Amino acid sequence: MLTKKYLTIVDCSLAGVSGDMFISALLDLGADEGKVIEAMKNTASLFKECQKVKINVEKTDKKGIKAKKLSIKILEEEGEGSKGIEMVGKVKEALDEANLSGKAKVLAVETLKTLLEAESIVHGKKMGEVELHEMGGVDTVLDIVGTFTALDDLNILEGKVFGTPVAVGRGSVKVHHGIYPVPAPATVEILTSRNYPFHGGFVQRELATPTGASILVNLVEKVSPSYPLIKPFKVGYGAGQMDFEEVPNVLRIIFGEEIRSLFVDRKVLLETNIDDVSGEVLGNLFRKVSREGLLDLCLLPMLTKKNRPGYVLKAVVEEDKAAYFSELIMRETGTLGVRVSSCERFVLRRDTLKLKINFKGVEAEVRVKVARNERGEVVRVKPEFEDLKRLAEKMNTSILNIKILVYKKLVEEFNGELSLFKGKK
Repeated sequence: MLTKKYLTIVDCSLAGVSGDMFISALLDLGADEGKVIEAMKNTASLFKECQKVKINVEKTDKKGIKAKKLSIKILEEEGEGSKGIEMVGKVKEALDEANLSGKAKVLAVETLKTLLEAESIVHGKKMGEVELHEMGGVDTVLDIVGTFTALDDLNILEGKVFGTPVAVGRGSVKVHHGIYPVPAPATVEILTSRNYPFHGGFVQRELATPTGASILVNLVEKVSPSYPLIKPFKVGYGAGQMDFEEVPNVLRIIFGEEIRSLFVDRKVLLETNIDDVSGEVLGNLFRKVSREGLLDLCLLPMLTKKNRPGYVLKAVVEEDKAAYFSELIMRETGTLGVRVSSCERFVLRRDTLKLKINFKGVEAEVRVKVARNERGEVVRVKPEFEDLKRLAEKMNTSILNIKILVYKKLVEEFNGELSLFKGKK
């Protein structure tokens, strides 16, 4: 059984994602081909409109990359296909028959519901009444069941799943209701529902299908343009149906082990050089940004190219506030530009504890920052200085006395967890 130390990366940044590409990449990664195909065929047999299904897996080459390619051919009877509510019921039945884990069943059903909800919003229908014209109904369900059967077989769902921003393609696509811009409305709705980042990519085609997008947003826990630190064990490539001149049409899935015990978050680093601003102006800038939620700010002394003393201003901000803080820095300092770069930070999980203390019969409360690593171990505790200062003034004693009282209480509160840090001030 895998643990959270194991990590899977779904790299859909180059050629997008579809249901058949997901299955193909997982088969290339080592999923049991017979088990996956059997689950898909058993699912097809539940649909009265599906007379026969032919599923084939072959090795192929996409611009020099060896990959597996899944092909599904369905012979359907004339007449109406299954509606949304019927499809959910049949997926549940197929998942039970495939004997998948509880997590795989839940995610597979949620994936189909995500897709149906997107279609219902786009077309203004109730979810249970939606028909999946563009997704091919039965084909969509087979992709979902096949994907989660493969994921379950590889035990990937027992670890973390990381994803890259998805390439959706460019241009237009012909759907049941006419010609729409890429990405198709349902795909946009699915990605928007989970705030999953996307970009156009290099190809003048539709790259991300609604089925692929729905699997992606339900499977991936965290998204970033750069890979996390990983010890890779195996790589699987799943080929799409078409060949592109610009890029190899493959979805890449990497399985490995996470080799750190720290959390990572993605921020933006702002930098600018300043050599003609007074200390009063810089002090005012620090005062303003501290009220605005800026994460970190510092000034480093430097010598400019004209041999004048100056500073390098560095600020760490949230991605969605980079433009705002850049404008604020330029307005307040008069600098003509701000350098912007994405960065990742190794951070400890931080929580705030409200600690109650008693000083000479007087009850008081102090906020304490508690930092832990991924194993849950306490790495650092630090009382808020402003609270220590406020209580020292209120109780007519020194900040040191309040601090000692707080740390004594913390040792009791954490039942010895702080013993690793005994003696540290």
